[in-house]
Amino acid sequence: METINYSLKGIKELTNEGLLLVNGGGFAYDLGFLLREMVIYAANGGNGPGVVAVSVDLSLKYRPV
Repeated sequence: METINYSLKGIKELTNEGLLLVNGGGFAYDLGFLLREMVIYAANGGNGPGVVAVSVDLSLKYRPV
């Protein structure tokens, strides 16, 4: 198998700190979690049981970025 070496001038590898700063995830994470909660609400029949299921899921799983 042949190895190809690319020379990319001006491009640097991100450090771990840089990766955390450029996660792009705050909005995407929240939007995905909103969709998750909507599905949980609907799957539990809405109204009271749906609100309880969403509340429990939020308290156990949601970790804001």
